[in-house]
Amino acid sequence: MVIQTPFLEKHRPQILDDIIGQDFIISSTKELLKNIYEFPHLLLSGKPGIGKTTYAGALAMAIYGKDWEDIALEINASDERKLETVRDKIIRHCMTQQSHHDVKRKMIILEEFDSFLPAGQHALRRPMEQFASSTIFILTCNYPKKIIPPIRSRCAQFAFREPKANDIAKYIALVAEREEVIIEKDALALIAENAYGDFRPALLNFQCSIQKVKDKKVVMKQRVLDVCKFLTTESIDNILNLVIENKIEEASGEVETYLANGVTEETILRSLYDYSSSRGLFADKKKGLPILREFVEASKYLDNTAIPEAVFDTLFIGVANILGEK
Repeated sequence: MVIQTPFLEKHRPQILDDIIGQDFIISSTKELLKNIYEFPHLLLSGKPGIGKTTYAGALAMAIYGKDWEDIALEINASDERKLETVRDKIIRHCMTQQSHHDVKRKMIILEEFDSFLPAGQHALRRPMEQFASSTIFILTCNYPKKIIPPIRSRCAQFAFREPKANDIAKYIALVAEREEVIIEKDALALIAENAYGDFRPALLNFQCSIQKVKDKKVVMKQRVLDVCKFLTTESIDNILNLVIENKIEEASGEVETYLANGVTEETILRSLYDYSSSRGLFADKKKGLPILREFVEASKYLDNTAIPEAVFDTLFIGVANILGEK
């Protein structure tokens, strides 16, 4: 049995020049790399799936070559976020002599650093200064405001922008060429537009939509729709109509189906918001503002709850009650 490697890993950019949609960051990095002894600690911020981890790997590759994973220390701060991590792993790595004689400065990559506990963040301040001449710290985060100011002030900050649909389409087309897959123009646009600025679901949906037709690998629009269960205008319209008709249980059931098929809660909420706006629900002088508030509250709760179904139930009940008022 042949196990197919996920495209996300198989086609992850390995070098800085292959990273799409972050031109300013890449050009700035190349300038900084001209003097490795003055290369600063970096704080990389931005939403998930836009290339922060890929960039960190490509940067390490640029400095150390293909064996960079044997040299750089990688820590996922969401899993190891205690003070002991600084004492037991980070400081030890900073103090350890590298066996690679050509390594001018070591590197520590801390993923999801915004989940690091405050005590651990404060404990990192001193090592970042003490070992700056021998160690480069690369911190990634989704929410830079969760990182204490003393850490932010010790880093050059790169804010990764959300890739546009044409950035994602460009990369999917490149992968299709490498894999010798023929992809319809409409299918490519559909995958890119429904990625909502995240390369990961785009590559996954592309890979899942490949089929054999006359010994050729192809991706067609209808196949994409059948496999990926994308939120279409029709499906959002159906959910919204169920809410308007006060059929909350049915509307919630539709949302749960999409969540089960891998559509993110943020994507569903954004789609509902956009379509509600296009239908003029927010323009109503009496009911528009209260409905908008319901969406704002839903957005807040999605950032702080592990139960998105409950958030949508509350949103739908609130909107239905407002629309039912006389």
